[in-house]
Order: sequence, then C-alpha cells, then structure tokens
Amino acid sequence: MKYVFALFFPILSLSSCARILGVMPIPSYSHQIVFQPLWKELSLRGHQVTTLTTDLINEPNLVNLTEIDLSFIYDIWTRDLRKIIILNQKSFFYGFAGAIRSMINILDKELQNPQVQKLLNDKSSKFDLVMAEYAIPGMFAFATRFNCPLILLSSLDPTSFGYEFIGNPIHPAFDTDVMRPYEEKYTLFGRLKSVLHFLFVKALNTFSYFPANDAFIKKNFGDGYPPVLSIGNNASAFFVNANTVFQKILPLFPNVVQIGGKLHRNDTAQLTKEMKTILDNSKGFIYFSLGSNAKTTDLSLETQKAIMETFSELPYAVFWKLDSDHFSNKPPNVFIMKWFPQQAILKHPKIKLFITQGGRQSIDEAIASNVPMIGLPFYADQTYNVQKMAAQGFGLSLSYVNLKKGEFKHAILEVIKNPKYRNTLKELSDLENDQPMTGLERALWWTEYVLRHRGAKHLRSPYLDVPLYQYLLLDVLGVCLLVIVVVVYVIVKREVVPLAQGLCQDCHPEVRSAICTQIPYIVQGLGTTMLRGDLLASLVELGSDDNMYVRSASVSAIVHIFPYTSLDVKKTTLLPLIKQLCDKALKHDDLTATTIAKEIGKILDGLQYSLTVPECLWFLTFYKRLSTKGLNNDEFKGSDASMDVTCRQQAAVNFPAMTSFVYSTIPTQIDSLYSTFKDLAGDPCFIVRKTIAGCIHEIIRLYDSNSKILKSDFVRLLQDDSEEVLYSLIPHLGTTLELLCEFQTLSRVNVNPATLEIGRALLKCQYELTTRNNWRLSTMFLHQFERLPNCMPSDFIHQHFTPILLTCAAKGRARPVRVQAVRTLLIFLRYNGKEMQRRWIRENLVAQLCRSDSYYTRLIYIKLCAAAMDIFSDNYFKEYFYQNLLDLAVDPVANIRLCIVNMIMSLKQMLILPDDKQLTERFNTVLKRYTDDEKDRDVIKAFQLKTKEMKTYEVNKEEYKKEQKRRRDEEDRINSGAKVSVLLLPKKETSRFTTINRG
Repeated sequence: MKYVFALFFPILSLSSCARILGVMPIPSYSHQIVFQPLWKELSLRGHQVTTLTTDLINEPNLVNLTEIDLSFIYDIWTRDLRKIIILNQKSFFYGFAGAIRSMINILDKELQNPQVQKLLNDKSSKFDLVMAEYAIPGMFAFATRFNCPLILLSSLDPTSFGYEFIGNPIHPAFDTDVMRPYEEKYTLFGRLKSVLHFLFVKALNTFSYFPANDAFIKKNFGDGYPPVLSIGNNASAFFVNANTVFQKILPLFPNVVQIGGKLHRNDTAQLTKEMKTILDNSKGFIYFSLGSNAKTTDLSLETQKAIMETFSELPYAVFWKLDSDHFSNKPPNVFIMKWFPQQAILKHPKIKLFITQGGRQSIDEAIASNVPMIGLPFYADQTYNVQKMAAQGFGLSLSYVNLKKGEFKHAILEVIKNPKYRNTLKELSDLENDQPMTGLERALWWTEYVLRHRGAKHLRSPYLDVPLYQYLLLDVLGVCLLVIVVVVYVIVKREVVPLAQGLCQDCHPEVRSAICTQIPYIVQGLGTTMLRGDLLASLVELGSDDNMYVRSASVSAIVHIFPYTSLDVKKTTLLPLIKQLCDKALKHDDLTATTIAKEIGKILDGLQYSLTVPECLWFLTFYKRLSTKGLNNDEFKGSDASMDVTCRQQAAVNFPAMTSFVYSTIPTQIDSLYSTFKDLAGDPCFIVRKTIAGCIHEIIRLYDSNSKILKSDFVRLLQDDSEEVLYSLIPHLGTTLELLCEFQTLSRVNVNPATLEIGRALLKCQYELTTRNNWRLSTMFLHQFERLPNCMPSDFIHQHFTPILLTCAAKGRARPVRVQAVRTLLIFLRYNGKEMQRRWIRENLVAQLCRSDSYYTRLIYIKLCAAAMDIFSDNYFKEYFYQNLLDLAVDPVANIRLCIVNMIMSLKQMLILPDDKQLTERFNTVLKRYTDDEKDRDVIKAFQLKTKEMKTYEVNKEEYKKEQKRRRDEEDRINSGAKVSVLLLPKKETSRFTTINRG
C-alpha cells in the first residue's frame, strides 16, 4: 500500500499545493472581479497563487496569495477609453482598431513594470500553471517562460479570435461576435456583415495585433519564443464567463468551460445604514449605473439635462453611481455617489428598475436579483448585451447619443409598470440556478484537472492544424465549382457550336449578320480548339456571303478573334479571307469597304507578324485606295457619296495606326504614305479634314524627325475655312507645336522659315476667329497660345503675338476671350527673359486695362490679377500688381469694389511683416475705408463675410511655402536667361494653387 501511495503522492501534491500565476492585465474592475473569487479559493486550498492585477484583493487572511500591483495602467486606459468611445460612435471598425492599439500600449507598459521585470528575470521562479486573460495574448509568453500549461480566461463571452486560440469552431455567418450588434434573425445582409466582420478581425489580428504582441514578447522575454497564436493554440482550457441563459448558443469543445452566472457574486454585501433608511422609506427606487469605465463626460450636456429632467418628474428615488458627486440642478429625489454596493442594492425589495451600460457582470447580477433593466450601451460587448436583453424581453435598449426626455421617460414607465419584464426575468433566473454545480466549483475542478495531468493535450482541437481555406471549405467549394464548370462546358460545347453553325447558314441575311457579332464571344468561351475545327469554316463562308451586311459583320468578327487564333491560322486562313474581302469591297458599291477602313488598324496589328514584305506593300496600296475612295480618280466610284466619305473618314482615323505599321514593317515607304496624308488633309469634305486634324499631333509624334514634311499640311489645316476642322485641331495645338519644336521644325532660340510660316498661319487664324462670333473657339485658341514660349523665341512672340493679345484683352468683345487673352499675356510676361519687354507688357496692362475708362475693362484687370496670383510668386505680384489692384478698391463702380473685397483674403495672405510694412499699411487703409465709408449694401455684406472668414481661416503653410519657393526659383532662372518649359493646365485648374494655398 505504501508503494501505491508513493506512486500517486507526486500527483496529489501537485494538485494540492501548486504554484499558479494569474495574469489579468486589462485595467477594468468588471474584468478583474470575475476571477477574484477563483484566486481566493485556490489560495485557501493551499495553492501558491501569484496574480498580476490592476485591482488588488488585499485580504490579510489570504496568506498564499501574492499580488503584483498594475493599477498604474488605469491612467493610460482612462485616456485611451475616451478615444475608443468616440471612435466607436463612428463605426465598430474604428472602435475595434482603437481598442487594439490601446491593448498593445497596455502590454508594453505592464511588461516594463519593475515588479514584472523582476518576476521575468528571477531564474528561481517556477510555476505549475499560468492562467491569462486572452484579450492581450502577449501575456501567454509567461507559460512558455515557466514551461507549464496555460489556461485562457475571459470575463465575458469571447470574441471570434478568443475561440480561435482554443480551436473551437465558429461559423462566420451565424456565430455573431459579441463586439457586433445582436441580430435575432439571420438576414442575408446581416450574415454578409457578420462575415465581413470576421474577416476584418482576422486580418487585423493576423497582420497587426498578433505581430505587435510577438514583437513585445521578443523585447521583454527574449528570443526563441513561439508566436502568440501558437502558444494560445496549445492552451489546455478556456474559462469563459458565460452561461446557457445569456450567451451565444455554440458547439463547444470539452475544454471550453462555462463558468458564468454566480462566480463573482457576493451574497454578503450590505447597505450602509443611511442607504438602507432611504430605500426602506421610499415608494420604490431606480438604480442608475454606467459601470466602472464610462464617465459623465461621455454624456453630452443635452443628454445629462434630459436625464435629470426625467428623474425629477418620477415618483421614485434615484440612486445614480457617478464619477462626480457634484452635479448642478440635482432634483431632491436623486442621490449621487461615486460608489454603491451594487449587488446589495439590486437585492432590495423596493427596487423598480436598473439602468445600466450593459456590462456582462451587471446584467448577470440583475438577472439573479430579478430586476428589469434599461440599457444605454457605450462600446465593446455592451451593445450586443443590451440588444439581446431587449430581444429576450427583460429590458429595453436606448442610445445615450441624443437621448430625448420623452423617449427616456416612456421607457422607464414601460419597464416599471409592465409585469412581463419581471416575469421573463423570473424564468431566466430559475433556468440559471438549475445547474449541477456553480461556476466557481466548475472552474476549480478544471484548474486542478489541468494541474493533475500537467495539461490537457488530449483535448486539443484538431481544427488548429487545418489551414483557413480548408476550415472554411474553400477547397471543397472550389472542386464543386470546377465540376459544375466542366459539366456546363461539355454541355455548351455539344449544344452551342452546332447551333451557331446552323445560324451561320440561315436563309435570312439578318440572322447571319447577327451571328457574326456573336462568334468572338463563342470563341472566347470555348477556346481555340473549337475555332480551328468548326467555327472557322463557318466564318470563311460568311466572309464569302452574297450580302454586304453579312460580309461587313464578318470583318468585325475576324478582328475580334485575333487574340484567340494561332499564327498558322492567321497565315493560312484569315489572311486570304481578309484579302478576298478587301478586293470585293473596292470593286462594288459595298458597305464592307467602310467596315474595313474602320478596322484596318486592328487588322494590321493582328496580322503584323504574319505578313511578308510584299503583303505589307499590298495592304499599303489598299489603304491608299481606301483613302481616295469616291474621289474623281477612283475607278470604282460608288453611287452613294456619303458611304465613300465615311470610308475616307475611317481611313483618316486609322492613319496613326497605319503610320506605326509602315514604320515597323516597311519603313522605306514612309514617303509614299505621306502622299496619302496630304490627300486626306486636303480632302474636299470637311469631315475627313476634321478627322485628320484631330490626330495630327499623334502623326507628328510617329513621324519623329521626318515630321518636317508635315509642316505645310499643318499650316493648311490652320487656315481651313471650316470651323469644324479648327474645333478638332485647336485642342491639340499646343502639343503639336511642342512636337514640331522637339523634332527641330520650330526653335525656341532662332527664327527660322518654319517659325515665320507657322507664326503667320497662327496670326491669320486668330484674325479669322476674331471676325466670327464663336467666342468658345477663340478662347480655346488663345489658351493654346500659352505653349508658345516652349516653341518660339521670346522676341518673335513679343513682336508678333503680344500686341495682338493686348488689343484683344483691351478691346475684345466676349469677356471669356478677353480673360483668356490676359492670362496668355501673363504667361508671355513670365517666360520672357528680357526686362525691357517685360516692363513694356506690364506698363501697357496697367495703362490699357487698370486705368481704362471702361468699367468692363477694369474688371478684366481684376481677372488678370487673380490669374497672376496663380502664375507668379507673391514677391513678384506684390512688386508689380498689388498697388494697382488696391487702387481699384476706391473705384466709383460698386461691382469693382465688390470684386476687390472677394480677394482680400488672398491679398492679406501675401503680406509678411516687417518686409511688407508699407503694403500692410496701404491694405489696412483699404480695410478701414470699407469699414467706415462704404455705402453699397452688397459690398458691405461681402466685406463682413470675408472679415469673418479671415478670423477662422487656416492655410497649409508648408505647401504654401514650398509652392512659393518653386515659383521664385523659376523666376530667378528665367531672369538669368534659362529656358523654362511652360506647363499648360486645363482651364478649370488655373486656380489650383489658390485653392490649396489661399483657401
């Protein structure tokens, strides 16, 4: 017998006097109080218990309990919690991410605590079991440090990643996380949100939270520790403060131990004499507590007022647990204290209602005491708890945000006077009490079970070793989907191809034409095998069809199947078919020619690597014939002139593609191709000329150094009589001129013959536009002139273009044209390297615009100044524009003064003391004049509004300074003779820097 006793003695001694480390790092009394009875009972049973806790028990009789005080962390948590509550109002995702950041901060600070460091570094310290709160997994490393089993703890129903540690399966769509709102019915949208929530939490933990915990383990524990997820996966058990009465109904593994309900309750709690007297003498009372974390400041002043006014109208006493007992206008029936014995109050027979934030422990205590509730949730699991409470029928849920008096009072009276809430609670309380053992007894048994067996590896979940894609059945779904696709493919292959072949041979040309448009989609779906065998033969038949609409549709079909055909098929089948279609198209009055002209670029691109040099020359010759189809020298001139024009137009559209083809295959024929361009640019129909004008910049880019030969045709297009041609040419005029300069047709340094010829053409075009009434086209043309400094010498621009633009600005008719003219003049001014010419421009702008007798012309000068703020640096503007602009502040016309008022914020932004002392004095004089002497009511109103805006105005100073420095540096380079390129901005972006830098 003694040998048997000797054999089992180590096991008995291990479970009866074990060394246990409890790690409770979260600074919240509601988290700590749940497991305090467990620490007490374990120590009373003879175990040596050491706890890391933020809330000490401090009972002298517990000689086996050692507590390491972490209460210093409350200062950090209180600050972070306020931010989390605010973020949670925006969205759960913001709130959860904020909580994660706070948990990481808590882990770092607690591990740096001297007492914790001493425990870590004490090599003589040994423990037989570590019990750690799961929410901060970095603390799991204590189990690895002391080489002992680990039990996870949760003071509430865990989140999804809590169950993930232990390997307990959860369904992303149905097992709603307690951090999400409660949903009684699983709608499609609700399940979708639940899955997205699961994936969000999974991603945040995997890529942010867990790696951060691993980093702090390495920092404080050292190298060689496994990841927190691996440590958590090897936990022996998971103690969860939940029960079947008020929790998610889940399939649970044996080592997920529910200890909820009665674990933390204190049946010996007593009321003070004063409290007991007040409660006994009342007609009934309401207990109001927002828990240990929420503060008065979390409630808006309007909400606090609504609560107080509601309480003042009730016939009941109100006991309000509040972090501040100083509250103005407190009704006589409201008693405020920083602490109440909550469990004792809830057991008092005269209690009518418990108003709670929805913490798990508070709800458990209310259920046990049969007290109905109203919930005002703030964050974390509180929303879930309160909404489930309302769904189960023993309370109501309200939002503390914008809480209204009438709503609050109605809810209070409903819960107090309607007996259904208490009846429901009675049923739940009976269910909760009907258990074989208490939560504490269950926790003690499992703790000693793990101690006796040195862990519970036999209960480890098999799902922990399964990849996520297998856990979510994605591989199974993938196989099922693949099978379905294969089956559908086989069915379609058998049915669709014969059907398509039948339609290709239909007696109606409309049907044959329609099926041509669908062949590319069929080929794309079935692959190249079916094309070679069946559909290709049908496509050849359609290309030889008697009906021109069918042949035309077959051309488009051929183009769209190029990506799915091999080089061999292109050479042997498609190339002969296309050449056959091309021959027929030119010899007949046929729509096919127009379609081929439209697709010729794609045809040559698809066949490029299949063509020999003779075949390339054949296609070039064919393209030339397309580009002259219907003209006098065309031997196959059709009867429908409009169809011929469309054919030539489509040929013009594809001229850039044809140029690229010739350069890459037969570059010696580029001069031959130019004759085609010349014909298109001089086509008798303006539609063709318009099309070639719209792509001339692309053609010049492709011709590269050979683009000099295009100069005369460009000049001819500039002098075209058709506005439609100019509408197509002018939007790309600046780019075209810059390309001509890049390829040395034009020069920024010297005036060559090409510069003179193109300059005369531009001036003539400008003159023609001024004689017409198309102000939009004129404005667009002047806008393109802003690129001239990139293409021509500044002397040439100043001599020929500046006077024209100055006249246009001073005497033009349409205001948009005049405004664009002054902006272009400012560009000329900025990029002119000669001070004498710059001074001439500035003096004439002032003399002809600012000093003009015409109100409209002076208004143009204000527009000029607004543009100058976008173009020049503040220093340049203050030197040459600022004073003249302020002179207009006393203009006799109110509209002029109104425009100046709208600019005062930008003007003030420029002034820097003491450098601009004189300008500042002048500016203040203008402000005083608006304040004291202004009579026009619109000007006064605008001035008052701008003055108010200036007081609250904020500017991105770094961006502003950076932009101003860039402008000053550029001006210095121009003054030193450097050639700086002009960037042409779209007209709507001209105030970009004003928006960024001047509000």
